Amino acid sequence: MAEQKDKIPEEDKEKVNKLIADAKAVESKEDVTKEEIDAEIERVQKEFAELYNKYQAAPQGETPNPDQEIPNEGGPVEGEVINADK
Repeated sequence: MAEQKDKIPEEDKEKVNKLIADAKAVESKEDVTKEEIDAEIERVQKEFAELYNKYQAAPQGETPNPDQEIPNEGGPVEGEVINADK
């Protein structure tokens, strides 16, 4: 049943089809304004971005946290003065 894991739920397929139908409806209006078209483009892009993020593959391995403290592995201790004359 691993194949089922890769399938998009029917609800999201319907959402995609509705977005396409809505965009076509706006496009085919005779008296459509540029503002209406721009608003529809923005709405569709936002919806598709949400769907993309929902199904985007998770990164492999652990993602480094830039705010995480890096362990000191044999380096100078914090506050220690390193004397190059030794």
